[in-house]
Amino acid sequence: MKTATITFILWFNYFVGAYFGVVNTILAFLLALSLFAILRHIQRIKFAPIRDFHTSPETPPVSILIPVHNEEQIVLRSVRAALAGDYPLFEVIVINDGSQDNTLRKLINTFQLKKIDRVYRTFLKTEAVQGFYASADPEPARDRQGPRRQGRCP
Repeated sequence: MKTATITFILWFNYFVGAYFGVVNTILAFLLALSLFAILRHIQRIKFAPIRDFHTSPETPPVSILIPVHNEEQIVLRSVRAALAGDYPLFEVIVINDGSQDNTLRKLINTFQLKKIDRVYRTFLKTEAVQGFYASADPEPARDRQGPRRQGRCP
């Protein structure tokens, strides 16, 4: 009787060990499957809010202001960085504060700016405004920066 009990206990231990091994192997396999499913789902929805943001009519337009004064060496890099923004509707406004170098000439030549007449009201006491310029091409960075959604140059 004692050997039968010991044999039963040993076989029961083997059964429990095998059951534990099979169940945990199946659970580990299901865990790995769920991990891949979750990662795929996260990848799929990662940019969903950005797509909604770009296509929403509620997205407000934005003006990017770039003040410059004697920055001939870096003004083009600054304007191109602003134009590279990924926003649905924006404009870049460069404010030249009386530069003594060729900052304005460099902007005019690079972005084909044309002088325009614009109504200007003086709210603050400042020096006289010398002029307003606008890009003849509404998307001047397209050829240099790749495809653009919407945007205007200074």
